[in-house]
Amino acid sequence: MGKTLLVLNGKAPTDGLLRWRFEESDTIVAVDGGWNVLRNSELLPDALIGDLDSCEALDQIRENFPELKISHILDPDTTDLEKAIKWVGTYTETT
Repeated sequence: MGKTLLVLNGKAPTDGLLRWRFEESDTIVAVDGGWNVLRNSELLPDALIGDLDSCEALDQIRENFPELKISHILDPDTTDLEKAIKWVGTYTETT
């Protein structure tokens, strides 16, 4: 299993740090609003996971990035981070 980078919403790291971690990772997962963090740095993740209430224009994301794995999980009993960790566990088992 390789390195997985989970990017969450919030204050973004410096662009240099984000790009360094991005380039060193085998799988990049935007966790809900982490999509906005990555896209503001012009980086494209492999997957977008969460309840997706913090993502801008989900329909446009699907249309403009058809290769992006999107897992829209509506489970009010788990956080978006928990959803992403579970998804990564099942994703890496199948790849």
